[in-house]
Amino acid sequence: ESAASSESASVTVVDPFTAKAYNGRGFARFRKNDFEGAIEDFNQAIRIRPGMVEPYLNRGAAKSAIGDYTGALADTERALSLDKNFASAYNNRANLRYEKGDLDGALDDLARAIELDPKIPQAYYNRGRVYSDKHQYDAAIENFDRAIELNSQNPKAYEERGFVWMMKQNFDKAIADFSRALELD
Repeated sequence: ESAASSESASVTVVDPFTAKAYNGRGFARFRKNDFEGAIEDFNQAIRIRPGMVEPYLNRGAAKSAIGDYTGALADTERALSLDKNFASAYNNRANLRYEKGDLDGALDDLARAIELDPKIPQAYYNRGRVYSDKHQYDAAIENFDRAIELNSQNPKAYEERGFVWMMKQNFDKAIADFSRALELD
């Protein structure tokens, strides 16, 4: 046996599509609320392709779902270190900042997410929530309007906008938004 053939026998070739499959399965498990199983799959995807951005972002979302905000933030930061133009990572980091009460930091991240991809309805929805918490109701309504324009099937956007209409004492619009949220949910 030659040295070359014995070397090739010990080399493991990893199919890069396997990482995508683990990431995909992890995402499916995440959607089924199997967060631990999802994290395991994202870990596998990262082991196979450590430069792939999506598994870090997805693992961060799964960690956030189980209350590991420190781990979620670390994964989101890692995703951003791999791709500074990944709009979804800014959106996810904004959610983590929001949970910690850093509303201004959340707004900065949401502005960057929207700048990178102005068609992410979730970023507008999230920005609407932040503005609502800051009692900037007109800005909140503008963002909920845009979120609904981009995805008219999201009941949460109507519900949140309904609460803002109530704060503005416009009960007819609030009732209309709550009614639409109930139709969709």
